[in-house]
Amino acid sequence: MCQSKRQSAKEVVTNTTIGFIGSWIITVLVLYSIEDKTIAATITVIICTVWSLLRGYYLRRYFNNQEVL
Repeated sequence: MCQSKRQSAKEVVTNTTIGFIGSWIITVLVLYSIEDKTIAATITVIICTVWSLLRGYYLRRYFNNQEVL
């Protein structure tokens, strides 16, 4: 069964909120660990991309398995 508009909105807000917090943590950790800013930026982008793909997949699966009210 399809998600309701409300469930889709809840999924997007949850994904964005978790993504914002996680990406901030990743960025801070990488910037404090690597002195070369170009390498730090590249590593941050790679890690945040993987983080986004995994988070999006697992949250989509979670919300799709929720019962439609």
